[in-house]
Amino acid sequence: MLTYKRVTVYWIDSITHMGWEPIEKYKDTKPESCETTGYLIMEKDDYITIALSISDVDVNGTVVIPKQCVSKIEELNYYLSIYL
Repeated sequence: MLTYKRVTVYWIDSITHMGWEPIEKYKDTKPESCETTGYLIMEKDDYITIALSISDVDVNGTVVIPKQCVSKIEELNYYLSIYL
């Protein structure tokens, strides 16, 4: 049996702008605050992987987030158990 925690991850992401624009437009641009909710399917020393959808053998909508970008991981008191 495999068990996955449902979590909300609060993290900071980079922002990209394309095209020629005045420099002044971007002097106050900051990284974006993000929030992702899903199943924690992998946690390593330097990153975590969240799946938005999960079945008994497949995942869909994965997000790999570097831990240095994570400000908080909130467990949602919900676990999914998969019997193999």
